[in-house]
Amino acid sequence: MAKKKLKDIVCPSPENLMVIGSSTVPYQYDIPRHLVEEMSAVFNFDKVADNLRNSKDKGAILRDYGFKVVKELVPLEKKHRDRTAEMIDMVAAKTGIYFPHVFQRYLEVFYNSVMPKNRYQVDVSTVREIKTEVSECTFKKHLTEAGISEDVCREFCRSVVEGIGRSLGMNLKFSIKHDPAGETCEHQFIAGE
Repeated sequence: MAKKKLKDIVCPSPENLMVIGSSTVPYQYDIPRHLVEEMSAVFNFDKVADNLRNSKDKGAILRDYGFKVVKELVPLEKKHRDRTAEMIDMVAAKTGIYFPHVFQRYLEVFYNSVMPKNRYQVDVSTVREIKTEVSECTFKKHLTEAGISEDVCREFCRSVVEGIGRSLGMNLKFSIKHDPAGETCEHQFIAGE
């Protein structure tokens, strides 16, 4: 069996895209390929690892890098909209309920474009809380391979979540639970009052 290329795994072929709508107005419901490609280009594991090796404050570098990623993510997501994003925004505007759906959209764009080989699942998604479980984290794996303690990866995740929340005007509480075996992280996001 031929080995699949990353672009084939991350971005489905056009004939496999979910298209709903009339024959004159087809709607695409998958994250746009250009968004994934542009975000993947922003996120460079090797550059981050080099900066971390030469730094005493690894947490500060990862926090800055997380904010940088979000600074790129938000305008790119607005530039490359799909029908899912349009519908989420429309429903949020009509109902006044922006959490969890708007936040979750950005979070999933982040997971799928910056770290597409990660496995994650949404365990809880309510108007009060989102809980995701991330396993096979490629960022943590790259840190370990570069000889850098994976404990600092939490700073990166925390700054990404904080950055997304700020950009959306949301006050969120964020916690990470790391399992003892080091295989999964549970991320919990609670909407502020």
